[in-house]
Amino acid sequence: MTLAAWILLASLEVTDAAGHRPAKAIAPEGAVAIAGVCNKVRGSEPGSSAMCASVMIVMCFRESGYNLSAVGDGGKAKGPWQVHSSVAPKTWDEAVKQYLPILQHSAVTCVEPLAMLASGSCTNKAGIAISRARMAEARRVFSVVGGMT
Repeated sequence: MTLAAWILLASLEVTDAAGHRPAKAIAPEGAVAIAGVCNKVRGSEPGSSAMCASVMIVMCFRESGYNLSAVGDGGKAKGPWQVHSSVAPKTWDEAVKQYLPILQHSAVTCVEPLAMLASGSCTNKAGIAISRARMAEARRVFSVVGGMT
């Protein structure tokens, strides 16, 4: 199975913050764009690319419900990952390229890898809680669907 196909399957497993699983799939173009960056992840753990994809789809679903054209925060947040930008992504490739550096910065800066994304700070208690919940969901999705090498 390709990583893009794995992402499509895994996206159906992602739950909302209340634990409900709406069984909504990401757009195929979104799966391909995420696979394009996560296929380059060469972590030491088997399945590193699938874990990368798990984090990205959980964040995408929780931020926008996989909606490429989502706008929030009074027009400041745009795209499927609700990036604060003056430019809304027009394609999934643009959205991934816009989001990935922000995700990477948060992951290497904070003990809780998604805290900065959630709150703008590594030490914000609400951001830490959101990071823990979303990372747990990413690990759950990875486990349920099965990792890829």
